Amino acid sequence: MFESQKIPLFRVKEAYGLTGHEPQELLNELSPDGVFPYELWQKAYSSYWKYPATECSWLYKVENPPFPETQQIPEKYFPTETYAKWIVDFFYEMARRISVKELESGFDYIVETTYDNKSTVNDSYRTFIFYHLQLVEKNIASITRVEGVKSIDLRLSAPHVLLNIFPDTVAVDNLSAIHYWSVIRGFPFVKEVKGITKKMVEFVITRAAQGTPPVPQTPPAMDEPAAEVAPQEQGNVIRVPAALWEGKPDTAIRDAMRAEFDDSVIAYVLFKWCKIKKTRIGSLLWKKKHPEDEKPTDDKTYRNLANKLLEEAELLTIVKA
Repeated sequence: MFESQKIPLFRVKEAYGLTGHEPQELLNELSPDGVFPYELWQKAYSSYWKYPATECSWLYKVENPPFPETQQIPEKYFPTETYAKWIVDFFYEMARRISVKELESGFDYIVETTYDNKSTVNDSYRTFIFYHLQLVEKNIASITRVEGVKSIDLRLSAPHVLLNIFPDTVAVDNLSAIHYWSVIRGFPFVKEVKGITKKMVEFVITRAAQGTPPVPQTPPAMDEPAAEVAPQEQGNVIRVPAALWEGKPDTAIRDAMRAEFDDSVIAYVLFKWCKIKKTRIGSLLWKKKHPEDEKPTDDKTYRNLANKLLEEAELLTIVKA
């Protein structure tokens, strides 16, 4: 038995080799109940942007815009471009209110969750988005800001970059997506991705042959994914007690977990549940291989270590105890 999960559309594209209009076709088919336009963006807002925006509102006497709401539409069509425009407008309102570092942290969460690697959005695109904002922030730092939002000409920050990646970030119900492409459309399964495995595809096809609905329950939020575990595999589940990580500083989490768990499990908990950045995770979990080794000073080494540990963790089933 597999439970539904909300996964980024990009993973479905990878699993089935979708091109052209096919991703939009899936959104149209699953809308409205199986599509969650702002799942990742809402999490980025709640975890990285909401508090500093609230602080800005209090300090500089400005009102903050509400987070965009999803709209029910009568026709069987998902308005991707409309949702993209709304979230880009909101993103830039956040840019006027919070620091570039905080803005980029939320952006990195969205990109890393969608593509599993923030380098997918290359440096030139990042420059388009953040370079001008950084210049404005430096200029503002040299004067006394009394009230109001930052004065930014947002046209220089290339909104097309955000508009282009938005469709990939839209979350969909994974079992419904599998049912559509494997059962209804008969597309071949190309490769396994997180949230769509060969066993899942076989499970959905078997249920369809038995006349059983493909989705057994409402999918959980993306930050608490359901365990993808068949009944015979449940003895291999790694259960991590909340007492070891919930509400604790990252160093305390590392120290408490190392007595019982491998670093790959610790990296998973820090990244997925505690939303710690990869460079920080790598720094926390770096170990000397030789006595004369000195701790690295570059972010790339730490990021590579975190990526390696998280790849190892993907082979495990890690759940909250």
